[in-house]
Amino acid sequence: NTPGRSVLRILPVLSLILPPLVKDPAWILFFSPRTGLVNLALHNLFGTTWVFNVFSMAGMISVAGIFTAPIAYIIMLQPFDSIDRSFLDASRMSGARLSTSVRKVIIPMILPALLSATTYGVIVLASSFETPIIVGLPAHIPTFMSLIYDVVSSASQGLNIAAAQGSLYLILTITMVSGYIMATRNERRFVSITGRGHEHMVLELRGWRWVLAAILLLYAILAFIGPLVITVVVAFLPFYSATGGNPFVNFTLKNFVEVFSTPGVAGAIKTSTFIGFFVAGGTVIVAGLLSYVSLKTRYRFRRAADAISMAPIAVPHLVYSLGMLVTVLATPGLAYFAYGTLGLMIFAEIIIFLPLAVRLLSSALIQLPDELIEAAVVSGSSPQRTLRTVVVPIMLPAILYAFSVVFILAFRELGSVVLLVAQNTVIVPYQSLTFWISGGYPMLSALNIVALMVPLILVAALFSIRGVIRRVGVVRLPAAEALSVSASKESMT
Repeated sequence: NTPGRSVLRILPVLSLILPPLVKDPAWILFFSPRTGLVNLALHNLFGTTWVFNVFSMAGMISVAGIFTAPIAYIIMLQPFDSIDRSFLDASRMSGARLSTSVRKVIIPMILPALLSATTYGVIVLASSFETPIIVGLPAHIPTFMSLIYDVVSSASQGLNIAAAQGSLYLILTITMVSGYIMATRNERRFVSITGRGHEHMVLELRGWRWVLAAILLLYAILAFIGPLVITVVVAFLPFYSATGGNPFVNFTLKNFVEVFSTPGVAGAIKTSTFIGFFVAGGTVIVAGLLSYVSLKTRYRFRRAADAISMAPIAVPHLVYSLGMLVTVLATPGLAYFAYGTLGLMIFAEIIIFLPLAVRLLSSALIQLPDELIEAAVVSGSSPQRTLRTVVVPIMLPAILYAFSVVFILAFRELGSVVLLVAQNTVIVPYQSLTFWISGGYPMLSALNIVALMVPLILVAALFSIRGVIRRVGVVRLPAAEALSVSASKESMT
């Protein structure tokens, strides 16, 4: 019952929209030791030298953690939303306090989502590229990923050493995914959707609800509002310098004019949007099928589909791009048809984002009881119709979440396709990198503001669709009428 929860629900997702070349530089502008705006403000008010230092281990952890949190939030959002109020009421009727109900009822039910978020987060943070390069290198803090980047950039060492180093991520991935599969091998323990009418759970938190609202607002300021505001302001400056007095003067529209007059910018936005839609659609379809085979079939090696879907995350995006390039060039006849095409880029990004989509969908699918699928089969429904009329309607919110997240990430993805882009093809992150290398941060900010409109419109549309679905009750259980009351009681037990 947190005040304004309908708005607060969206805030953690918004930081995903910001490209890496917005988030990391924004934190540098705010928390750089001597030129950061926050440190300058504290110096002018209290005479301090500097308080915050983004170029440190704590700074790297803060940046990486804050901007990875939305992934974990998205993975856990649908499982929390699927918990029926009857479970909490049953716990209270048994005499349990709220804290006991959370510890013994709610957390065990969303355990697969917690494990999915942890598994994915650890691997993604370990293979993170942007923060170690933008924040870590100036701070002289080497990371394993920056070491691989140096090897790839070196003409004397080549790809074989980078591939050998990157293989260590495969060991990390196998370890994390194996732990997840072992912890969730009994799927029936985590069922929270039944054949009865579903009523959303709402925790009455009294005074704590204001504390939680304040924490969410603080996170939104650090992860989205602050970086967005500083990017917008800098986009209207002819140049930025915090050492020469107040930098926020002489506002101009020159940067936007130059961005739109730069050849290829409009085409880059169209191309990135096109790639984002096809990557999101293809990834959700493949991830949905793999999740369904892994969790809702009885094949002997069905859980191997979960491990296979996580395999791409073991390869850092830059190394994956190099491997894809070598594969295409070394295959006779393939380079002529595939190299430099949008199809190759879409295929590469589908593989890259497949682990995330599987984590998003499987954490929600594991809460779907087998009784609903069995009831549809008993009613004479074919497997295709069961998927269309039972599984997909119940999973629709999770599908919308997965589509929106993959689209946003694909729209700004560069690492996995940086070596696959043809000379006549320009995408938004590649154009942003060009502005960053040339030192035109105001122009980079202007381009990012223009490019942000596409994912913002998409997220608003998808959350509006989700709200309509919940209000009109489209997400119902078409096979629920065939499900007996005894089966419902069994699944609740």
